[in-house]
Amino acid sequence: MYFPVRWPRYLSLEGPVIQICADYHRTLFAVLQPDCLTIWVEKHPLLLWCHRRSLASLSAYGPNVRVVWRRDSSALAIVTGRDHVFFHQVEGDAFSSNPIYEQRDIDRHFKRDSSELYIKDKVYPIVLSSGGECTLPCKVSALLSFRDELLVAQEDGRILRLAWDGQIQDDLTIDLKEVKFASEVYTWRSSFTNETYEVVDVQYLPLIGSLSIVFANGRAGVIMATTNRFSPGEVKGVWIMDVTKATCTAVNHRYRLIAYGLSDSEGVVYYLDEVTVTFVLSHKLMLSDKDFPDVSKVAGAVKCIQWTPDNTAVAVAWENCGVAVWSVFGSLIFCSLNWESPYCRIQIRAMEWGFDGYNLWLGSDKEDICLLGFMKAAATLNPAPQCDQQKILLQGATSVLISSKDALAKTSNEPGSPWTGPSLENHSANKHWIHVPIPSTYLGLNGPVRYSCIDRDGSNLCVAGKYGFCIYSLQSKKWKFFGNETQEQDFIIAGGLLWWSEYVVCGCVNLKDPSDEIRMYPRDEKLDNSNAYIQKCDAQVLHLSTCEDKMLAFMSNSHINIYLMQRLTLPSEAGIQLVRLENIDVSSLLPHCLCVISATLTNLSVSTIPAYIQKRPESILLNVCGRLYLLQQDVFAAARRPSVAPPSAELSECAYSNPIVLASSVENMWISCTSNPKMPHLTQALYIACGAAGMQIWLPLFPAADKQHNFMSKRIMLAIKIHIYPLAVLFNEVIVLGAESDVSIQSLFPRFPHCVVSKSSQVYLHPIINKLLVRNLGSHAWQIANSCSHLPYFNHSLELLLHEVLEEEANSSNPIPDALLPRVIDFIREFPVFLTTVVQCARKTELALWPHLFAAVGNPKDLFQECILQGQLETATSYLLVLQNLEVALVSRQHATILLGSALDAGKWQLAKDIIRFLKAIDPADVESPPRASLLPSLLPANKGTKGGPGPSVVPVKPDEDITLMMASMMGPPQSQNSRQRLSSKSDISSMEHKTPNTQPKLPTSTSRDDSDVMNEAFIDVILMRFSRKLLQAGQLRKFGHLVAYLDFPLATFLSKERFKAARVEDYPLALKNLHRDFEFPYPSYVPSSDVSSTSSESPTNSPSGVVNLMLNGGQAARSSSMASDSGITSIDVPFQTPSLAEGDVMDTTVKKHTMGGTMNAENRNGDGLTDQHNGESITLSGGQVYVVRNTDCDSLCVSETGSWQLEQQDTVSTMAVNVCSASGNNSPNNTEDRKFGASDGWNSGRASERDLVIRQLLHVSELLTTHECSDWTLLCAVILNQPTIVVRLALRSTVHRQAVQTLDHWAHKECAGYRPFFQNVFAQINRSLKQSLQLPPLLKGSGLSNEPVGSLVERETGISGAVAPVGAPVPETPLKQRPPSADSNESDLAKEDSFDVNRCKLQPLDHEEEVRLEATASLSHSTSQPNLSPRRTMANHEMLEDLSRPVESFRRDSDDDEGDGGCILQ
Repeated sequence: MYFPVRWPRYLSLEGPVIQICADYHRTLFAVLQPDCLTIWVEKHPLLLWCHRRSLASLSAYGPNVRVVWRRDSSALAIVTGRDHVFFHQVEGDAFSSNPIYEQRDIDRHFKRDSSELYIKDKVYPIVLSSGGECTLPCKVSALLSFRDELLVAQEDGRILRLAWDGQIQDDLTIDLKEVKFASEVYTWRSSFTNETYEVVDVQYLPLIGSLSIVFANGRAGVIMATTNRFSPGEVKGVWIMDVTKATCTAVNHRYRLIAYGLSDSEGVVYYLDEVTVTFVLSHKLMLSDKDFPDVSKVAGAVKCIQWTPDNTAVAVAWENCGVAVWSVFGSLIFCSLNWESPYCRIQIRAMEWGFDGYNLWLGSDKEDICLLGFMKAAATLNPAPQCDQQKILLQGATSVLISSKDALAKTSNEPGSPWTGPSLENHSANKHWIHVPIPSTYLGLNGPVRYSCIDRDGSNLCVAGKYGFCIYSLQSKKWKFFGNETQEQDFIIAGGLLWWSEYVVCGCVNLKDPSDEIRMYPRDEKLDNSNAYIQKCDAQVLHLSTCEDKMLAFMSNSHINIYLMQRLTLPSEAGIQLVRLENIDVSSLLPHCLCVISATLTNLSVSTIPAYIQKRPESILLNVCGRLYLLQQDVFAAARRPSVAPPSAELSECAYSNPIVLASSVENMWISCTSNPKMPHLTQALYIACGAAGMQIWLPLFPAADKQHNFMSKRIMLAIKIHIYPLAVLFNEVIVLGAESDVSIQSLFPRFPHCVVSKSSQVYLHPIINKLLVRNLGSHAWQIANSCSHLPYFNHSLELLLHEVLEEEANSSNPIPDALLPRVIDFIREFPVFLTTVVQCARKTELALWPHLFAAVGNPKDLFQECILQGQLETATSYLLVLQNLEVALVSRQHATILLGSALDAGKWQLAKDIIRFLKAIDPADVESPPRASLLPSLLPANKGTKGGPGPSVVPVKPDEDITLMMASMMGPPQSQNSRQRLSSKSDISSMEHKTPNTQPKLPTSTSRDDSDVMNEAFIDVILMRFSRKLLQAGQLRKFGHLVAYLDFPLATFLSKERFKAARVEDYPLALKNLHRDFEFPYPSYVPSSDVSSTSSESPTNSPSGVVNLMLNGGQAARSSSMASDSGITSIDVPFQTPSLAEGDVMDTTVKKHTMGGTMNAENRNGDGLTDQHNGESITLSGGQVYVVRNTDCDSLCVSETGSWQLEQQDTVSTMAVNVCSASGNNSPNNTEDRKFGASDGWNSGRASERDLVIRQLLHVSELLTTHECSDWTLLCAVILNQPTIVVRLALRSTVHRQAVQTLDHWAHKECAGYRPFFQNVFAQINRSLKQSLQLPPLLKGSGLSNEPVGSLVERETGISGAVAPVGAPVPETPLKQRPPSADSNESDLAKEDSFDVNRCKLQPLDHEEEVRLEATASLSHSTSQPNLSPRRTMANHEMLEDLSRPVESFRRDSDDDEGDGGCILQ
């Protein structure tokens, strides 16, 4: 179709334009002005001749009024205002030595290397000479070139026939007063009065043999004759019914249509009904009042109306201003009334289409002519190759626009396969076109472009002009031309151009040897006639079409030839041959061969094909004047036809059924040659574009296997509405592609508009489902929808389906006994996107329609609960917004609290943050305010159990009800009435602020509002603190980190209260395993000490600069060191065995994990390392090492630290396997027990970003817990992060933590051998610290210690004798669950908890000497990079004494005792 592009061109004139008239070939244009005549050539454009009349001639004969060309362009006639006719002979001076236009190089010293911008052809002048003149007896009202004569209509009702020499043929003069007009069918009578016979416009329609006439009184009629002579005795007239305001007329030859412009700015188009011999209204050319209000006043009456040269579009210009273009059957392409350019308000006086419709000449009352450029769809002249193309191809005079498949769809996506998304490989991920300019080397002699086509792959383009053709490769960006230019100029393509495999097929006329031919040129060979296969034809080829290995050729003698295209196995010049299989005469269906718009060969079938017939029959689709005929081949005859060339030249007989008329008003059609078995309905359907009527889809129906009846219809025709002009159909993606015209006003030329054409698309799935449900074909609708459920816009299609039906039925004033909305809702229930579809439709619909919607769908509160149960929290958020408008504010807050709890449990932190903001924005004044809309009880069904029906009507909630009564499980025990918070609602989650209409709530004072805000925040803090307590009790530190990063609540107060309660660890090994699983942190690998070289006695984690160096070589956190020189502990080599999961330990082998992926790498990577700055902390990752420098002044996670948690939520979810290996079953004699943990592949090479992210998160959590004195979890974080210094410090200060280290060491020997080197290092540092402390002067007093048990106070022996207790001495183990009694107290306040250990425990007093010794021991432990854990946990006196006195042998003795019971083996 036709779309305006670029800026228009302007030709300067002197004076206004009266008429623009083109010759028959549309190469010369005569522009008539009152005193002169100019002749232009369109190609450049150039002025060829200017004839200006003298003043004497103007005064004698009057100004120029009308001009007309002779059919052969050899003469033209000018009619003046005083009914005088001037005849001018036009002669071309092709032999002139001085062309009027020629490009030449002026300077002969420079040589042109390229002729790209060089016009080779020359424009020669023309010569006008006088051809006579005559004066007519009466005033001329209309003028027409009729065959080889002039037809002149006078205002007295007579139509004269003039020869081009001025002679009047009196015997052929028609007097309209004597012509009988039929007002009804076969009712012929004279109906003229003395005032109705003046003709203002007349046009000739040769394919009907009639004249279309517009009378001065606004009536329109058609004069028809039985012979071509049009003698007065054989002429009869037919009135055009219901046309009383006609101003002008235009005729369409190919479609046999007559268009009339009316005085009310509309246009009407009629066609001839041959049965009743009357003209019937086809469609109207009108602008909608919605888009163009008051168009009749703004635009005025229709001034001009013109069909395009190919008769596929019509242009209309109005008297006041504006021009528009419609398709042949009334689809609006563009209209200039919505342009903002000042030029759009100029009055257009004349209009004419240029050659092939690439320019529209517009003459106005200004002194210029506007040439509006157009690009048109390639299917206007070459429709058959485009019927199976899934691309848009627009061609202009000098360039081609190609649109590959749209970004919404790709051919690789099939039902059941994941969506791959848009791709830039085929230039389809944007709205821009692929612009291919045609080289001037070809257009110089052969322009403009006439035919263009693209192959199925979209990689090769073929373009044909006046002579020959050329090929362009979109991959190599190169053109291929004929090597012999003479061969290119010897044939004209006039019967279509298409691709078949690697061959270019064209129907052409051979000028050298006058004949009609079908030529096939190979793409990969040189363009030469010697490489082509040439098939001679009996008549001129008008249309070509291919289907598989068959080709159809429609001839000018109204015959159809079917050819078989065979590839030759033997060496041959062409490599292919055509064998004619059938010759079909279709002349009985056609009024004329030019009336055939397209002839297409397909595999379309109406009847069911038996399973034993493998060869599908071919069918022929003929578009004749907009009526689509189907000629179906006999099934059994097709099976008998040979698949190879017959040995004889005789044609095989193949019967065709009687033609079936499928549709009318057909502009274009699409059908897929390849069927998708997963989507049979949509890929075997026939798609028809019907102009203003939209699209029609001839859909196949596949009945169930057990219900096959012969009387059941096999296909159904569905009419759907579309909002774009269709140019291509994507069958597998259920998308129709189109184009639309747009205009932009540039600042460079503010007066002139800049026209652009953009791609558009529309999904047609929901109209198909709608039509099928209306016809009670729900099973077929479900099959189609189920086959399209994999598409990413499937949910949107269901939403559009529900929205359209809802608006239609809710706004209907008439009763609907068989409503479609319940069926649509039940249909959508069959898919898992039901809840999302309903709420999205509701949010995009007016509030007035919500009661009608939810009366059929169900109560939104029930739908909200269903979303919670199904885990669709985002959808539940949308239902919360619906409840905000349908219920009182108290109900919306109740549901918001429920949603908050579900969001916290699911880890939807951003959603929880939005819900908290929603709750904090609640206004107490709106608690009892009525909602914006309500579900009327009369509209709600009373039975809740009814399918699709909602629950009972909404029960009003009392204002004094407390949310804690409904959320007892989350909120804990109920509080007193004074502490309850009243709930209210003000705004939605993101940006919705609704005010109650027609209601003026009483605004509270500022004091009450502040108190309400405080209560709201306290209410939310209670929820968050209880959820945080649950996380700590469950050991889910990762969720706790996300909670702190996203949500704002009193963290310091919470951890101060919970450090001896929820933050207490009861089972350290289980907590450590949960920590590994929670962070998906791999277990360290076990490396025997014999394989590792000895290291220095200093711990590798110690650094004089206070920096902790964490070795993360390949993700393995194993440590091995020899402490024999300092502690006397020798390593015991234990054979390594692959561990397995512990019994009862739940760990998925695949865990979905949020990873920051390449985001952190892209932002923070510096060379091979990675550096991240935090508040008071610097982390440097380089070569597998982590250096951490911390600051203890951090109370909570800062903004930069929270990025590690927020980036994890923003990135995509990926599946990561937890690298935990099972036991290998090694029966080595040195290994007596199964190692269940320890061997791990660590982090993969491609998971460096995941490793960095997890380490960041662990460091943040450890810093957070350390700052707030949660030492139990600090110890575990130090173990998993391989920080022995922190573990040693905590073990030296607390007996509980020292016992925890022993327990973890026992667990490591039993289940995780990878941690054994770590705890060996820890024990070595503890022993070394104790040794150093024992070498100080003894300060402990001996009195008061005689009654102490030996196992609890070893200090007595070391203090008196300085000897160390034997290794085998028994040491009673303290159960891990023994804690100070105050730890179980729930009512202790913050002050009591701070002095908890001192006030609750039975402490032994320490004198001054013991305090000095403790301080010395703490200072000599050894230097560490970790900051002092201040404020430190207050320790009991007996714990401090045990820290100082426990010798090295006691740890070894405990280890030996455990080993005898199957415990761990200490290295």
